[in-house]
Amino acid sequence: MGFDEEWGQLRAEAAARPVTAAPQDEARRAAWQLDAFCERWGWGVRTLVQQANVSAAHVGLSAGMVHEQDQYVQGGFKVLANAVAGGSPYASEQDVIAKDWGDVLSANPYTNLRDPDYSPVSFAESKEKERTAI
Repeated sequence: MGFDEEWGQLRAEAAARPVTAAPQDEARRAAWQLDAFCERWGWGVRTLVQQANVSAAHVGLSAGMVHEQDQYVQGGFKVLANAVAGGSPYASEQDVIAKDWGDVLSANPYTNLRDPDYSPVSFAESKEKERTAI
C-alpha cells in the first residue's frame, strides 16, 4: 500500500470516528481541547515522518545509515590523526575512536614535553606497561 492510499484510509477512519461535543465544565473543556490538539499533533508528526521516510527511500538514504557512516569516517580520521601527530602507539583503534578530538590532537610529542606528568600514578602505569611490553 502506497503512502497516498494509507493516508486516505487513515483520514477516512478519522472521519468515521464520532466527534463528541466539548464538555461544559472549564477544566474538562481545557483537558478535552488539549487531548484533541495532541491527537491532531500526533497525526501530523506521523504524517511528516512517513513523508520523510518515503523521500529518503526514493533517494536511497536512511538516517541511521548516514549517522553510522559519519561515525565510521570520523573514527578513521581520528586514527589517522593519532598516527600522523605522533599519538600513542600503544592505543588500539577502539581507544582512539572513543576519544574526543581534543584528546586525539593533544596526545603528541610536543605536548608530552610541554606538559610532563610526573605523578606517582603515571610512574606506576609506566612500569606496568614496561612489564607487559617485555
